[in-house]
Amino acid sequence: MWLGNYLQSPYLSFFVFENSLIHSLMYTYYTLTAMGIKPPGKQLLTSLQISQFYIALTAGAVYAVLPGCQNGAQTVFTYIFVAYILELIRLFTQFARKTYGPQIAAAPAKKRR
Repeated sequence: MWLGNYLQSPYLSFFVFENSLIHSLMYTYYTLTAMGIKPPGKQLLTSLQISQFYIALTAGAVYAVLPGCQNGAQTVFTYIFVAYILELIRLFTQFARKTYGPQIAAAPAKKRR
């Protein structure tokens, strides 16, 4: 993040804005949970995070290939950051499958009984 800020990367500005929106929702959810309120939407938050990473991946590809969007150093930073985003997608998808996969698969079986 520091490097992207130092390079004044327009791509990083987009990602930080997008990421702050998702984190605002997450912290609202966690605050309500800490207060004893159990809001629905935990799985939705995870889905939103994964969606955010795919949007960031798409934006990174656009910034990297369109001429005039960035200078050389900013483009190199974008490639590095896109690699980081790909790893986040892998980790969060793995988490979602492990956490929600069995629940989703078991839900229809419960309804049939």
